[in-house]
Amino acid sequence: MELPIFGKNQRGFTLVELLVVIAIIAILMAIGTASYSRVQRSGRDSQRQADLQLIAAALEQYYGDYNAYPLTGQLNQLTLAPGGQVYLNELPQDPLHDTQYPYTGDGQTFCFVVALENVPPHQMTVTCQGAPVTADYIVSSRD
Repeated sequence: MELPIFGKNQRGFTLVELLVVIAIIAILMAIGTASYSRVQRSGRDSQRQADLQLIAAALEQYYGDYNAYPLTGQLNQLTLAPGGQVYLNELPQDPLHDTQYPYTGDGQTFCFVVALENVPPHQMTVTCQGAPVTADYIVSSRD
């Protein structure tokens, strides 16, 4: 049995050609990874905003029934209010940290102040519990 002899007509890839292809693939992977991370952050920010709007709507319903918002630390009353009313089956949590959103309430006003991962070009400023607060995203009661 004879082994084939490579002649002038049969060519393989040179080391330089392989390195160029590997470099191109590495660049495309880096671009793809950066885009994927940005989309993930944007998705979590959208989820935060939707969660806070949902909680705010439940708080307004609670206020309509009890003429007061839950106090700080008592946000879980939305899942089972004193009269047995359920405004939310469960409280949404931050999609990245799996923690409750920071809530402050004094009975007549409420405020959520949240930092976003993709920082917007301008921050929001509202009066929260009698003091001005500036943050990436704020949901508060309409005073």
